[in-house]
Amino acid sequence: MRSLKVIRSEKPPEHPVLIFAVDLPVSGVRAEGKKLSFRTETVRRAPVMIFSPERPDLRINGISVELDWDPSERVLWFDRPFRPGDLCEVISGQ
Repeated sequence: MRSLKVIRSEKPPEHPVLIFAVDLPVSGVRAEGKKLSFRTETVRRAPVMIFSPERPDLRINGISVELDWDPSERVLWFDRPFRPGDLCEVISGQ
């Protein structure tokens, strides 16, 4: 069973937050310190959007990849093919 916990606040989080992964099942979503990580569960090309308080570094399976960054909204997005088990890591302020 999957669950989602929504916490509302006037202050943005200090860690990256997964906003959406369109039609892409993910698991193991963890936010610790300035890092967000999750794994993908299927073969699919999908757009992903993530909030980050500072310009982040995006790594997939340990390799830095290109991303689009909007500093005014503090969001990054990328669109790419995924495989089951891909490890996505976003480190804020890198």
